[in-house]
Amino acid sequence: MTFVALFRGINVGGGNTLPMRDLRKLAIDLGWTAPRTYIASGNLVFEADGAPDALAANLKALIADRLRLDVAVLVLTGEALKRVLAECPYHPDDPRYVHIAFGLGAFDVDRERLAALIAPDEDLKIKGRTAYLHAPSGIGRSQLAAALDRVLGVPTTARNLRTVTTLVQMLDG
Repeated sequence: MTFVALFRGINVGGGNTLPMRDLRKLAIDLGWTAPRTYIASGNLVFEADGAPDALAANLKALIADRLRLDVAVLVLTGEALKRVLAECPYHPDDPRYVHIAFGLGAFDVDRERLAALIAPDEDLKIKGRTAYLHAPSGIGRSQLAAALDRVLGVPTTARNLRTVTTLVQMLDG
């Protein structure tokens, strides 16, 4: 089965450095096949047998053991990632203005904080453990984007729509 691993907080600001070639090697060492990465922020597509949570735990443990890094890892089936993309309610001309946040647990939305931070041109839709943020003035300018974990009440790992689209394309060949 094909899976996607998404990492939180690697290769950001010079901390938690994890070269993608090392990540592919770790996947092979776990017995996974056809590991391929996309950009240095931690996106891995691979083939394996097992349940997503178990695969994530195995990879997290191997990274901790070999590289001494404590990083959050979320593994989704390829079909789950395709559903996330298909269910995206936004289709802007520039896909960088949509961020998809994947919850590392169940959301507990702070509605007051959300109301205080969301800009008039922004919109946030939540479906299960996925949040879709459309910020047409730019994600970098969005107060909501900067505080999304606190608003959602759980750590997340986010990707822009372009990255999620590319990962789905990688799943298909």
